[in-house]
Amino acid sequence: MRCFVHHDADAVGICKCCAKGTCAACAIVVTNGLACSEVCRPVAEDIAQLQLVTLRNQGIYRSQRLVQPVMAALFMVTGVSMIYSYPSWSLGWIFSAAGVVTGLALIVSSRRRRVV
Repeated sequence: MRCFVHHDADAVGICKCCAKGTCAACAIVVTNGLACSEVCRPVAEDIAQLQLVTLRNQGIYRSQRLVQPVMAALFMVTGVSMIYSYPSWSLGWIFSAAGVVTGLALIVSSRRRRVV
């Protein structure tokens, strides 16, 4: 690949903003990448920061797959035990309904992830 500006020079990387080839003379180092010009530099920095935040958030997304089913089960167990222990209270039904809704949300979100 050749530099977009200097057609006779080999590119050392690709601009994080516009994806044009950049030679060593044109390349501006940004966080985890290169920019081809001062015009692309702020956007390339923003893209790099967005990528870093996305990588950090993957751990939260992965933990949700464990936490959500546990919460659904806890709601259901709490609701059922309250229904049997205190039949006159409606709070047991509310906890059971919360468990069902959380479980259904888990099913819908897991199906949506597989399709995409």
